[in-house]
Amino acid sequence: MINKIFALPVVEQLTPVLSRRQIDGADVIVVDHPRVKASVALNGAHLLSWKPEGEAEGLWLSDATSFKQGAAIRGGVPICWPWFGPSAQPGLPSHGFARNQQWTLKAHNEDDSGAVLTLLDEPLAAPDTPSISYLLQALEAEARAPRWPGRAVLVAHYDALGDLPWCARIAL
Repeated sequence: MINKIFALPVVEQLTPVLSRRQIDGADVIVVDHPRVKASVALNGAHLLSWKPEGEAEGLWLSDATSFKQGAAIRGGVPICWPWFGPSAQPGLPSHGFARNQQWTLKAHNEDDSGAVLTLLDEPLAAPDTPSISYLLQALEAEARAPRWPGRAVLVAHYDALGDLPWCARIAL
């Protein structure tokens, strides 16, 4: 499946190392950097693949996974937020709504050592629903702890909007 993603035609070349591609109508951001190759589905901000230079693919992704909007992707690294496991409230999806919602590439930065992607979830209909941003760091800087390509660092941040109290758990 990983090879299939990297073989998809480029829909938009964002930078020399970042491109947007589509599978089953879903957008995928592909990092094709000399130090690391990776891909992230914007449906669920799901890390699909991560392959440091000279190493094997670090993540598993099912060949039978669906990329249709709203479907949970099998394999990779999902975002399970604002809860993990079954919902305490009937009718809500297991593992939260973040993994089934559409995200946007808010920012990116690339240099000789790697790339950093910042993804933001699109606002939900309810104005008091928290928002979560997701930072995929594919960077190895001398002044910081090693990150991609040597190690994938996933950082999640959420802001509760409005006055309603929120209890949230996250799993990556």
